Amino acid sequence: MDNEYLKFQITKIRQALAILKENSQKLMDATNVKSPINPNEYGRLDRIIKEYVVIKVAALTDKDRRTFSLIHLKNSKIDSVLQKYAVMLAMIKKNRDKAFGHHERNFLENEEILQTGDLFDLPLAEFLDEVEKEL
Repeated sequence: MDNEYLKFQITKIRQALAILKENSQKLMDATNVKSPINPNEYGRLDRIIKEYVVIKVAALTDKDRRTFSLIHLKNSKIDSVLQKYAVMLAMIKKNRDKAFGHHERNFLENEEILQTGDLFDLPLAEFLDEVEKEL
């Protein structure tokens, strides 16, 4: 059950990333001065989808025993993938905990919140591919 649920979550994250990329392009097009399109709706969607991706990726490595998590599988190959992407996962988890899941004032005022472009620059697709291969 755990593996199938985690594979389902990985599929949903991939779909959300594809939608985010498409929406991001529409947002960029809408911000063109000559564009008749109001960028506000695309901006709202950008925030919602970005938060979803961050929350779902962080949930893949949740340590809470009540959750379906890669950590609870006790799989050495998955553990090595998690170690390989530890810095990226820590950044995503930090943003989930301090900017998206909660709105911690000090973090929001003094830290760099993960932007959509930053999310695209991360090796998320590679991480998801490697994890799914080991499930």
